[in-house]
Amino acid sequence: MTGKKEVGRYPARRTHHNRESAVRRVEHDCSPRRRCARCALMTVIQYRFEAFRQAFGRDPQLNEPLFFAADCTYPRRAEHEQVMVQLKQAANATGVPFSPLVKFLELE
Repeated sequence: MTGKKEVGRYPARRTHHNRESAVRRVEHDCSPRRRCARCALMTVIQYRFEAFRQAFGRDPQLNEPLFFAADCTYPRRAEHEQVMVQLKQAANATGVPFSPLVKFLELE
């Protein structure tokens, strides 16, 4: 062994706008101090679940958005700008880096 840290590779399925499925390689190099994009996203999702509970008094259904319009009494999907604001707020609140999340989610 050369002393280099081994990195696992996991295929990730992405559905594109034309509904064709594509597989891309995702690096999984994670530790409690430096979370990978997948683990950081899970932390943000937990945060957004709590935001949903506070806004609507219940857990979201499978078809309901975690990034929702703040001015609605029902869960309506947020516009791109509002999604970015909510994502940044969740990243800051949970201590995960924002830029890798944006890149991972292909929101740039």
